[in-house]
Amino acid sequence: MAADWSEPEVRGLCRPRLPLSAYREITAHLRLVPGVKAGIIPKAPGGKFDYLASQVAGLWVQGGPSLDETAQTQLQTILDFYAERFGAWESIAVPPECCPTTNQNTTDIKDKAAASTTADAT
Repeated sequence: MAADWSEPEVRGLCRPRLPLSAYREITAHLRLVPGVKAGIIPKAPGGKFDYLASQVAGLWVQGGPSLDETAQTQLQTILDFYAERFGAWESIAVPPECCPTTNQNTTDIKDKAAASTTADAT
């Protein structure tokens, strides 16, 4: 059963071993759907580096009342495609600093995610 994306709530999704490049690709695809906001949730600092674990915590997705049925279907189709390819999505909490409903710019969040992954690689 497809989720109802017409609510403005922000939802967090993750696949623990999904690579950063896949999260970026998924986020880019989701942002192509009119009315959808999406971004990457950075990992909390200080964790032990694991080559098999994802470099980020997950992604956040926000629909809203402006999503018509076609947009909701597109959104769900994108998520289903990647779930079929990489495994089922797990729901996670979205940290307040990643929430697009605050006054924070989503570009800042993307930059923080990139900075945290660069710091982890060093």
